[in-house]
Order: sequence, then C-alpha cells, then structure tokens
Amino acid sequence: MKVIAQRLYKYISDQVPEFQSDEDAINQLREGLTKIGSNPILLILDDVWSGSEFRLKKFMFDIPNYNILVTSRTALPGFSYTYYLNPLNDDYATMLLHHSASLQHESSNIPVEAINKVLCQSFINIRMKSCGGFPLALEVIGRLLNENPVEAWCSIAENWSNSHYIFNSNSDLLDCLRKSLEISDHDVIFKECFMDLGSFPQGQWIPVAALIDMWVELHKLDEVGNDAIYKLHKITTRNLANLVRKRKDAGKINKYYNEDYVTQHDLLRELAIFESCQGPERQRQRLIMDISGNTLPSWCTEQDQ
Repeated sequence: MKVIAQRLYKYISDQVPEFQSDEDAINQLREGLTKIGSNPILLILDDVWSGSEFRLKKFMFDIPNYNILVTSRTALPGFSYTYYLNPLNDDYATMLLHHSASLQHESSNIPVEAINKVLCQSFINIRMKSCGGFPLALEVIGRLLNENPVEAWCSIAENWSNSHYIFNSNSDLLDCLRKSLEISDHDVIFKECFMDLGSFPQGQWIPVAALIDMWVELHKLDEVGNDAIYKLHKITTRNLANLVRKRKDAGKINKYYNEDYVTQHDLLRELAIFESCQGPERQRQRLIMDISGNTLPSWCTEQDQ
C-alpha cells in the first residue's frame, strides 16, 4: 500500500512524504487529493487481481468529483457499475496490431503495400482463428513483429498456420495467460474443470447441466452440484469462460441452470487444450488428437493400448 500511495502521490506533488505505515499512507494520500481543489479526479487502478478487494475500499475517499475506475481479469463485487469488455472487432484489432508493431508511423521501413499484403493474406486469418480480437494476444504478436522485415512476418505466419497451438511459438503469450490460472488459490480441481472445456468443439454452446453432471462424475464433487456450480462461478468470474443465461429471471430461481450455457473464447480454449496436452501421451488425463481421415498416431494403434 505504501508503494502504491507513493506512486500516486507523485501526480499530486513533487515531494513525496515518507509513510510510516499503510494507514499513514492512505491518510496522507487522502489529504493530498483533497488539496487539489474542485478539479474532478479519476483514479485508475489497473489489473487488480481477485483477493485485493479490501485494498480497493481503502481508496474510496469522500471527496467531491472523485471517481475510481478499476480494470481486472476477474469480476470484482462491491462496485456501482460493472462493464464487461468484448473482444475487438476487425478494425480495432488491426489498429492495435499496427500500433503494437510500430507500423502506424511513416518511419516504418516496411512498405505499406507489403504490410497490407501480409495482414490480409497471413495474420488476419491467424488472428481470427487464434487471437479473435483478444487485445493481449494482438499486443504480444505486435511486439514480436516489431522491427522485423516483412520476410520474418511471412515466416512467422507460416509457422503459426502449420502449428495447432499459437502457444508453441509464443511463450510470452502463454506465460501471460497462465497467470489467470494461477489466481485459483492452488485449487487443483478448478484447473481440471477449466481444462475440461477444451474437450468441446470450438464455438459450441456448452449446456451448464452437462458440465455439472460431468464434473460431479469426473472429479467426485457433491451429487447436488453445489461444488460444480462453485467451480463454474470461479471460471466465469475470472473471465476464463462466459455464462450465457437464456432466462431473464434465471437469477431468481434457485439452482435453475437447465437453459444456461457456457461459451469460451477460442484463445482460452486453445489454452485449455495446450495445458491438457502436457506430459507423455499415455499418462494424460485427456487425449486430444488431430486426426485426418483414417490416419492415427502409430502409438495409438499398438496392441497394448
């Protein structure tokens, strides 16, 4: 708290006081904000993780024209308004990719025609398949392409198009998305339930009732389904999947999920599949394979399988 208060105080004054404790830091920050006067104040707290709600309340000062904006990967209770951000559309996704790859300036050494050609023929298709307007993925891709010649763009695009998982060639994106799983309080079953979502076809609406039945059986959860609903709630509040409620009054009906569905962003489904495919094939809990025609992996047709 003292570090956060020091960073914020630099916007108020050139002289940052020494805080004796967390409580002292918050008190002096409140006093500093009060001295600003009648100007409106917007405090932005970015990338707040689940479990930090008690810290957020310390910043709720009773100051005129003072508002707080919080961004988070998870849904945080206790705020007046909550906005769920959808994936970017094609135009904004292309703009972000340009910006992240530093292509918005005329100083770029790659001809505009070449950029558009690569975007249209290579990365647009890959983005729609693997990134799907996901800002984090687009920023990582842009940084990867930054200051590279157009030949490198074509090479990377070819590698990704031949690879089933974008994570095979991009550890930065994998590490970043894995952090969303790390906030599960070491709940092993939670991660197993998340990886189960990768077993469903891409773009499918997954019935919640089917998930509950599956998780009760696979992970030995209580037969009533309360544990399974709790796992689903953790997954959706961490924005690892979306809960689609078909009935407007569903929230008023206790345990009514027969008409509800779960959807998942393609990139997060890829993460679930990638996590499921770690380790030797014969020791995995889930077996996910790409099968073309009647061609099976050689180990799959051995007699001892």
